[in-house]
Amino acid sequence: MEGREDGNVYVTEYLGIKPVDALISAYFMGLGEFAYDGYSYGPNKYSAWSMFLMATFLTCVVFMNMLIAIMGETFGAVTEKAEQNGLKEQINLINDHIWLLDLKKTFKNQKYLIIVRKTRSAEESEEQVSTIIQNLENSLSHKYDRLHQIMMRRLDGVDNLTRELFKAQGDQSAKMNKLVTCVRTSEHTLNDVSR
Repeated sequence: MEGREDGNVYVTEYLGIKPVDALISAYFMGLGEFAYDGYSYGPNKYSAWSMFLMATFLTCVVFMNMLIAIMGETFGAVTEKAEQNGLKEQINLINDHIWLLDLKKTFKNQKYLIIVRKTRSAEESEEQVSTIIQNLENSLSHKYDRLHQIMMRRLDGVDNLTRELFKAQGDQSAKMNKLVTCVRTSEHTLNDVSR
């Protein structure tokens, strides 16, 4: 490190322009080259050491932890979809080599064969899903209306039957009262005759 004769050198001279030399020293410090030989000399040696410690703390601890956090998040995202991606790759391999199989021979005794194909686009899928949902809503609404009409007709029928039963019960009750009255009258008549 080339310094001045009085030893007041905090930053190594690279180009001879102090602000540029300071930036180059900061860059080298970020890479791990610590040229701290001149920090113990000069009028601002305490502030030079405190700046050095803050810079090493920031570059080594904070930035490395930030890098670890970013990589951990990426690793977590990859491991979360590892099974999906593995199955996707297996399907791609099968699709690439399907011509090697005789499907008629392989699935000769099978009743069903399910083939899954990629959809055209996500927007079309969303439109198809919304159309299916709308059709289901219309169908359920139609079925609900039809069942409601059937239930109302049946309730009306039950109501009519109940009224007829009450009426028939009233008629039977009236006939019973007449019969009871006749029996009592006959009884009184028989009692009068027997006396």
